[in-house]
Amino acid sequence: MTEEKEIRNRIITMAQELFVQYGFSKSTMEEIAGQLSISKKTLYKHFRNKEEILREGFKLMKCDIEGHIDSIINNTEMDFMEKLSKIMLFVADKVNQFKGHFMTDLQRNHPEIYSEIQEFRRKNTYAKMSLLINEGVEKGVFRGDVDKNLLVIMYTSAINAVINPDVLSKLPLSGEAAYRSIISVLFEGMLTEQGREFFDNENFNRKEELANEIIL
Repeated sequence: MTEEKEIRNRIITMAQELFVQYGFSKSTMEEIAGQLSISKKTLYKHFRNKEEILREGFKLMKCDIEGHIDSIINNTEMDFMEKLSKIMLFVADKVNQFKGHFMTDLQRNHPEIYSEIQEFRRKNTYAKMSLLINEGVEKGVFRGDVDKNLLVIMYTSAINAVINPDVLSKLPLSGEAAYRSIISVLFEGMLTEQGREFFDNENFNRKEELANEIIL
């Protein structure tokens, strides 16, 4: 990695931490430079403004998410149960990284950026879940008597409808807890007996952990 690329990555990483912690609108270029102990001149040499940093970070995030999920789905040495578990845990972790106030800030003050993130999530969720459900039906984990396209639409619709700032602000749950609850409810009706045994054995619902995540 070149020195210039390393600096750009450090800037993006620090900026993302500030955006998530304090909100995009309240974070400044001065704060980003200060946290990195670099001059504002150096910062502006790499990025014109914080919007450009956010968009570049979003591009890297998309590559990371798509690459990671694809590597799991295409892993021929991993059985389906392990794939399903790893993907669900990975998605839950990503959901948890985007705190509610960060997304609320984007939705209210930078709707164009918020829309781009939502569109990526919608398309990526549909595409990856389609592959996963198809394999799940083939492996006997998901029921084959229910239309697969309907299952994918139900999943993506539920995720996109619930995992957004307006809805989460009305729920006593974190984004991760809400996501796991959706998975639990939806998959109950999709699973075969074999799939149900897996979820029970893996304690996939994590009821105790979800209870601890309730916002009092």
